[in-house]
Amino acid sequence: MGVSQPQLNETPVRIEALAKLPIFWALEGKLCVVSGGSDAAAWKAELLAACGAHVKVFTREPDEMMRALASRPAAHIRADISLIGRSWRQSDLQGAAMAVADCDDSYEAERFYTACGAMGVPVNVIDKPLYCQFQFGSIVNRSPVIVAISTDGAAPVLAQTIRSKIEVLLPASLQNWAELAQAIRSRIGSLLPTAAARRRFWEIFVEKAFSEKRTARTEGELLTTASELVLNAGDVKVFSVNPIDPELMTLKAIRGLQTADVVFFDKGIAPEILQFGRREAIRIQVEDRPQQGSWPQNCRVVYLVSDSDGSTKTNISH
Repeated sequence: MGVSQPQLNETPVRIEALAKLPIFWALEGKLCVVSGGSDAAAWKAELLAACGAHVKVFTREPDEMMRALASRPAAHIRADISLIGRSWRQSDLQGAAMAVADCDDSYEAERFYTACGAMGVPVNVIDKPLYCQFQFGSIVNRSPVIVAISTDGAAPVLAQTIRSKIEVLLPASLQNWAELAQAIRSRIGSLLPTAAARRRFWEIFVEKAFSEKRTARTEGELLTTASELVLNAGDVKVFSVNPIDPELMTLKAIRGLQTADVVFFDKGIAPEILQFGRREAIRIQVEDRPQQGSWPQNCRVVYLVSDSDGSTKTNISH
């Protein structure tokens, strides 16, 4: 098999340009500052408290929603919301993990933004992108599974529509399965010391999460599955794909790429096609198509053959 490692300047691009970096921020037990008493400010305060933050709200005129929010227990056991009946001061930002403000005009927004910068506090001024170091996206909450959607402010209705569609796809029971995953992760790591074995187990886990109800016996059954899991030699899947148009990829080929440990690909396969694969997968450009050869054991291998008709070839295994 003629295999060449790509030169540095030929290394496939693994991700295209992003408008913003999606980050999931740990706020449990941390101070967050909110300026403003509007409904918009109340929603941001509620959102921060849902993450376990200690939220201080500075406002002389809290609206009904803000007052109600401060008077009831927060959703997160470690969170609290305090109403402070005055305007914010720069010293109030000391030690804050982040700050959010609802400002009436650009002057007040600039003042808040500058003060946060001086104190080293990440800042978001609601509906004023020029004064935002980060943005809040639409959220699908199945915590600990959380999906956030952003259109970079271009089309909020689009983000809301995407969220609605994802809400339908993710069952409410997914929260219970995710909590179970957290509970057994360390034990699975001990039972299955190799990355390939753990990945196979979690693939089984995910299939169950989307097709079965969690019961009192589920945890024991999963641990039994892990203890009995035997690593066999991996299989090889060959897909013939259109080399330049990712929209012509079949679902079968995409699923194959998403589970592959190693991806061999013909010269000329577009980077956009390779991006369907796992980021951790090894990618190797093949100059001469192998007629036979040995594949890495205990790995899932995909070979993408350049073919303009985009048909899917027969899978082979060994």
